[in-house]
Amino acid sequence: MPRADYSITFSAVVASGAEDIIIGYAVLKAPSGWVLATAANRALYGRRADGLALESATARHAFRLAHNGLIDSSITGLDDGDTSWVRVADSGALVRVADESITEDHDLVGRCTEDGDLHIACNTWTSTNAVGTGGSGSPGSHDLNAANSRVKGINGVFLKTVAGGTPADEAAPPIGGTWVYNELGSTTGLRPKKPAPPGHYDFEDYGGVPDWNGTTGTDNADAWDAMLAISKANGNESAKILCHGHYYFSRTLHIEQTIHIRGSGNGQPEHLTPSSSSTNPGTMFVFPGNTKGLRFHGTGADDDGIGVGGFNASGMSSIEGFIVTNKDAIDPEDDPGAHGIHFTDVLYASNVWVNGFPGCGWRGNGSFLSQYDGNIDGSQLYNCGGGANGVDGLQLTGSDATGCTIVGFQANLNRRYGIFDLTRQNTYVQCLCQNNAAVGLSAPLEDPRHGQSYGSNYHTESASGETPGYNSSTFIGCYSEGNTAGRENRMFGDVCCFGGSLGESTIHEDSSCFFSEAGVAGRKHYQYHNARGSTTINSLLGSYEPTDVDAMDAFGWNTEDPLDFSRLRYTDNEASDIHRWWTLENVSSARPVIRYPTVQSGARAVAPWLCNGILLGNGGDDTEMQVQLAASAIPTIDRQSLPRTYKQGDIVWRNDSAPGDFAGDYCTTAGTYGTLTGVTADTTSASDEIEVNNADELVVGQYITIAGVTGTKQITEIDVTTVTVDSVCDATVSDGAVAWSAPVFKGFAEIDV
Repeated sequence: MPRADYSITFSAVVASGAEDIIIGYAVLKAPSGWVLATAANRALYGRRADGLALESATARHAFRLAHNGLIDSSITGLDDGDTSWVRVADSGALVRVADESITEDHDLVGRCTEDGDLHIACNTWTSTNAVGTGGSGSPGSHDLNAANSRVKGINGVFLKTVAGGTPADEAAPPIGGTWVYNELGSTTGLRPKKPAPPGHYDFEDYGGVPDWNGTTGTDNADAWDAMLAISKANGNESAKILCHGHYYFSRTLHIEQTIHIRGSGNGQPEHLTPSSSSTNPGTMFVFPGNTKGLRFHGTGADDDGIGVGGFNASGMSSIEGFIVTNKDAIDPEDDPGAHGIHFTDVLYASNVWVNGFPGCGWRGNGSFLSQYDGNIDGSQLYNCGGGANGVDGLQLTGSDATGCTIVGFQANLNRRYGIFDLTRQNTYVQCLCQNNAAVGLSAPLEDPRHGQSYGSNYHTESASGETPGYNSSTFIGCYSEGNTAGRENRMFGDVCCFGGSLGESTIHEDSSCFFSEAGVAGRKHYQYHNARGSTTINSLLGSYEPTDVDAMDAFGWNTEDPLDFSRLRYTDNEASDIHRWWTLENVSSARPVIRYPTVQSGARAVAPWLCNGILLGNGGDDTEMQVQLAASAIPTIDRQSLPRTYKQGDIVWRNDSAPGDFAGDYCTTAGTYGTLTGVTADTTSASDEIEVNNADELVVGQYITIAGVTGTKQITEIDVTTVTVDSVCDATVSDGAVAWSAPVFKGFAEIDV
């Protein structure tokens, strides 16, 4: 090919129905594609030429284009002659024009040398005068910055607007740089528009046609794939894709490389809101119904359950400033997997809105360790949104969909959930969900795990679907609007919500999350860990059991090893004998330590209720402690139905004594009530250890007898089936029957008749 020192070339698509592009002719960009810069087309689309064809092409085929530089005469078709300016003829061809013959109707494209080589104009000529009167080469002979001059097009095509003066003979513009349109009357001069740097791809330069009009448009799917193939072939480096306008795609765009899509802004599409006064989006990707939009692939063996894997990674891709929308109304029979943006590798997004897809607006799946279908850990979405989609506005799922940051996400009018977090450890900041959830959802949108046939604005649970499951995501300053009765947000797992309106009135009562709204906390308890000692002590504020709605805990505390816990509980159950009493419990409701009444409990005295009696003594030595309790008969079992043990000195006050009866019973011999069946022991003389066949019913502190061994023994330690007692055995026996030794009580304080 002859010399063509042009600085910019790219493939372009000719407008459908346009005449053939001719080598060496000027071309311009019409709304429907590239056309020859004929006089008619320049009049129709503006007086400019956007480049020079370097090869011919028929309609709908690619051709190469020069923006600026030095073009050989074999391409331009310019004959030898004196150095002169070159203009665009009515046919679009290039012709020489003598300096003295230039008129305001001429569209000049550059300067031609004697041998016919063309320097495409892309420079400014400056002078102190708007119109010079000097001869060739005189300063001011043609000042393009002057108020009476005009430059149009990206390639420096200009026209003279006043008669007089001669362009400088020596003003051959250098190669490099392009120029923006300079309005008539501007005094600010021309500003350069740099060629796209390496790694940047303007979609229109590679055949993209942004002619979607709300109903129809050119299918850009093949052009998109071709552009990505070109960028991938260029060293397999990440590429920045520049898009402006409204593009239609007939099928899913599969992305298997790291790219960075940059649009010129989102907005309210006219075809969705025809009566809206909002600004139309600068960039919009439009897809047909029942079709997935952008698909960012991961390298999993099964890429999100589609049965196909082995894709190249799209990880670390980013998208910004456009709308992804579906042109057709959602049909109930549409595929709920037809998501707007579906990613199984790390994705960064900013100011991207997804609207009207049968599936989710956004779906990110990362379960590489368990399902081999992706890893989206650390993905980030800023000021994005999803509306009027068939399932969820945003759905993140999988054990490797963690550490994601979602800031300013908006979801409205989605059919099921606005935001569905089916994973863990993600952070949502200042999100807004409103008017999501439709009535009576059918499979597969219903959620049978929770008996739900509807959605809500927010929903969280674990990836396994367990309730409450493990989910530790955090919501900060998030808002929920348009909640109706029965459509409250369900937040399962160890989820934390701070500020915003995720609180008492918007989160369903069976949720297990913790929220703090306007200084009021609820649902899950607050817990503080103190691990400075040999065991960890946990202090709980407002511990909560969703399955026991009549029991509400104010405080709780426990140790982890050994495990033990206590709580202060309020009972609100009219059928209970402790209705509206406070109870301090240990381990379970069967171990109440103390109760005290409220005004509403109807107690006959403002006094503590010691359910299991009291311990009296000096210090912690159990031998010095005395139990006192009140009952109509000596209790033989405790509230856990375990055998009751008494020591000498314990007192049971009779609460139904009549004149002539004793006021109480005094334990004179320690023992344990109950019948022990089927337990045998092997003993060794002079040893305090015995080996039992079954120690399940034995408890430290109980009193037992062993057939063949003299006396009663108290159990001091149990290690599986080895039992230590308080004194040595006086005989060696095998399979001696073990029994509890009952205590002995004597009545005291006879009441006078």
